[in-house]
Amino acid sequence: MNILKISGIVFLACGAYLLFDYLILPWVIANQPQHIVKPAEETPVRFTRPIKTQTALPIQTSTSIQSNNRCDGRTHCSQMTSCSEAHFFLANCPNTEMDGDNDGIPCEHQWCQPPPHS
Repeated sequence: MNILKISGIVFLACGAYLLFDYLILPWVIANQPQHIVKPAEETPVRFTRPIKTQTALPIQTSTSIQSNNRCDGRTHCSQMTSCSEAHFFLANCPNTEMDGDNDGIPCEHQWCQPPPHS
């Protein structure tokens, strides 16, 4: 009797497998909604020339003046010793009071004479 029960279980298992594999699974696959994926639109490729950039040239200064100058708290023309030193302080140091008319020329009366008007 044991062999009959085992045979019946094996027969039912094989039948269930065949039913699922040949009838149910193909039906499920056939009835799934189809996802339509459109290919991405191709964007035209534009070839451009590289942009030329300009680099700033360094200001020519003498090495002795450039190496000696540093912001040391001086803010007035009376504390300067040359026009180039006054330009360095005006351009690089905070709270300077050397360009009263804001024309970019420091210490016009002591060190840096503006060009004569013609």
